[in-house]
Amino acid sequence: MKTSIKRQEILEKGAEIIIIKGFNNTGINEILKAADIPKGSFYFYFKNKEDFGINLIKFYLEMFLKMANQFLNQEDLPYLTKLRNFFDFFLNIYVNQNYTGGCPIGNFSLEMSDLNENFRAEILNSFDSMQNVINSFLTGAKNKSEISKKINIDEMSEFILNSWEGTLMRMKVRKNSNPSDIFFKLIFEKLLENKK
Repeated sequence: MKTSIKRQEILEKGAEIIIIKGFNNTGINEILKAADIPKGSFYFYFKNKEDFGINLIKFYLEMFLKMANQFLNQEDLPYLTKLRNFFDFFLNIYVNQNYTGGCPIGNFSLEMSDLNENFRAEILNSFDSMQNVINSFLTGAKNKSEISKKINIDEMSEFILNSWEGTLMRMKVRKNSNPSDIFFKLIFEKLLENKK
């Protein structure tokens, strides 16, 4: 039990550094120091830095899915409101961090997909899981007639995820939330507007 707790702590401390500095720019010693574990103990918890990175992607995905389920399970709210609240939650975190960091999985995608096939496969799986979550919100909305029956849920959920990832990148560069204003306006007021 203590091993799994310490492993989780290493992931959490490493995540705090990597979200700012990137995976390749973060050394194992820096992670060990942040997690307050002796040099060499890292390999008791992870095979190597790649194994740590793969597990870090899974860690990020788990947080994303856990938060999504909390919003999905909110009672007495329309599904589109739940989805909007879900994105608002992450937007508020980003704004409070002065538009630094962004989506960790998106960051990994930009940094590692061309360099390591194992990372690329794990990132692809994570994006698919994230899209499936958005799909769940939209399926609920469609079943409740909140959105048009003509909307292709699979295509729309992928488009929304792609748009959100791009929105985060533009906010990182602009250091303001204007891109998210456009995201919310076009997604929720135009594309998902119920025109029967």
